[in-house]
Amino acid sequence: MELIIISDELQQYLQDLKSSSGAGASVMLRGANDRPKGLDAAMINRWLNGKTRTARPDHWNDVLRRWSEMPKWIKITPEIQKELQLEHERTGIGSIALLNIAGSLNDAIKPSAIDHWLAGVRDKAPEEHVQFVLNAWRVLPPMEWIRLTPQHLSDLADLRNRLHLNPRILIRHASDCPGNLDENKIYDILGGRYKQIRKTHFDFLMGLLSR
Repeated sequence: MELIIISDELQQYLQDLKSSSGAGASVMLRGANDRPKGLDAAMINRWLNGKTRTARPDHWNDVLRRWSEMPKWIKITPEIQKELQLEHERTGIGSIALLNIAGSLNDAIKPSAIDHWLAGVRDKAPEEHVQFVLNAWRVLPPMEWIRLTPQHLSDLADLRNRLHLNPRILIRHASDCPGNLDENKIYDILGGRYKQIRKTHFDFLMGLLSR
């Protein structure tokens, strides 16, 4: 069997495939029971770092195929992060609610991942995941706001006087509580500290008053 000579160009090509997939050799081979005999992550890493300059064609071609078929990863640039943040703010829909509405690509996308993109904690992600999340936000309508009239404030004060449950307990047991409404915000709303609030928050609190 004639071996492939791993030139500097081929080595760089392999490194580019690895980088664009976001997966190392061990992850790429995980569960690959059909790989050619003798192929392992240590061998691939020696190709990557230049310690081994030859490869069996079946080994080499199998690795190229597997890395090429993996989802492509992209860098979450400040521009992409800003676009995510703007869509989040425009719709008022958080990561959990968004995935409940749009799905999560067979559980491939986790709410915590989206939160990390928004906060800049994670700077790389599968391109398909980022585009899915952006498209899911883009099709949603903008968040609606309610300007609080004196009657609204009176109703909220009435609710505050009638509400015997601690807001923390309320949120824990109310299945229809909006995901972006926390106990501190409930205290502030009921205390008359806002001139306008999200319609979803207002509807939820008025629903409590009518129960």
